[in-house]
Amino acid sequence: MKKENTDQRVDTGTYFSRMLLNEMVDEITVDLSATPYFFNERGKPHFTALNKRIQRTLLKREAVTAADLSCLAPIRVRAKNQKKTKWGVITELDFPEVTQSIVYQPFKITPELAAAFGMHLIGQGKSIKIENQYDIVSYCEYKYGKFAAYANPYLDTAPSGQDRTLFPTICTDLEGHNFPHLFVSCDPYLDLVISVGIYDSKQQTLVVADLWIPAGYAVYIPPQKIDDTTEKIYLHNNRNSANACWGSNVMHEQIKTHTLLDTQGRIHWFWNRLSTEHPQL
Repeated sequence: MKKENTDQRVDTGTYFSRMLLNEMVDEITVDLSATPYFFNERGKPHFTALNKRIQRTLLKREAVTAADLSCLAPIRVRAKNQKKTKWGVITELDFPEVTQSIVYQPFKITPELAAAFGMHLIGQGKSIKIENQYDIVSYCEYKYGKFAAYANPYLDTAPSGQDRTLFPTICTDLEGHNFPHLFVSCDPYLDLVISVGIYDSKQQTLVVADLWIPAGYAVYIPPQKIDDTTEKIYLHNNRNSANACWGSNVMHEQIKTHTLLDTQGRIHWFWNRLSTEHPQL
């Protein structure tokens, strides 16, 4: 009779703890035909119809002068590869004059800086009208882990589903689209960080930066028409939202944020595989 082997192999491996990349915590539907105004009440967002409070607190967009961005050196770029998907267009950019890494200079956001990158800063007690082609949009609460930016959706080799490959560097990954975005800084401990850029398709240049948004503030990004005739494209990305987690004496592993998005819109992604640097503010 064959003797059954009852020996069990002991796993002596050492493993990383489970790391959060990102998670949608909650989602609500917003009908812009009924409640098109976003009101920032002491850092707590509300969607509402036009009323006296909105009339008093509505942002005057034309009153803000865009900041001078001459301190940011433009990166020479050229479109390398382009891929169309059912959600939009992915363009890989080549940086022919860059040999090492791209530095995203950090700035504390101001109304003028926001305007320079095609955004509007919404302070506490202020409101803005959301404009969109479609009335139904989603308002979501997200968590981003400190390693979220180290996922590369363009080079990922992990199996489909919830798995992701953890890359050793953060790549340039920016987007622009024909629907609005809201990014609300609502974490009780850390600033929200938004990576931004301006792509000049005529001059073939790109400038980039990181905008740090204190708790209680929000940024609104209006829809953009992007096609072959668009010369200046305002870009952004929030995958590096938890960059503040890397600060000295910071004990937090993730950040909470709220965002408004439209799943029916078209997105234009622009990315480059070189490593990037994101200094602390």
